[in-house]
Amino acid sequence: MPAPWKGGWGRGRGYGRGWWGPPAQSVPPAPFDPTIYAGKAAELLKTARKGEPYSYPGGLRIPLLKDSIIIGELWADIDLAKASVGWIRPCRWGVWADIVYEGRVVGALYVEGYPYGWGPGWGRGYGRGYWSWY
Repeated sequence: MPAPWKGGWGRGRGYGRGWWGPPAQSVPPAPFDPTIYAGKAAELLKTARKGEPYSYPGGLRIPLLKDSIIIGELWADIDLAKASVGWIRPCRWGVWADIVYEGRVVGALYVEGYPYGWGPGWGRGYGRGYWSWY
């Protein structure tokens, strides 16, 4: 039976070229350069303030706020003035950096972008990540 659209049924696995058209060409992404974000990460860490701590079965979480928007979180109660920025890397939602205190990673700072449920307009108040309806 001939296909009712131009191109036919295609060949091989799936519908092939007849259904979807020619295969798309992908362009490899530009290499990530963390030095671009180092200054912004240090500035965000310096201006961030701690939010209301909360706990869940995995332990303690303390949101980091800037203008009432969550820009990261701490996994231990530390002095932010003594913390520094660690490894900066791309993530699913943008760019994030480790927060290092006395040689160990104690939190995450979202330098660019927001994880789902943490950005402006998500959840109640400043939200609590994905579980903001609780």
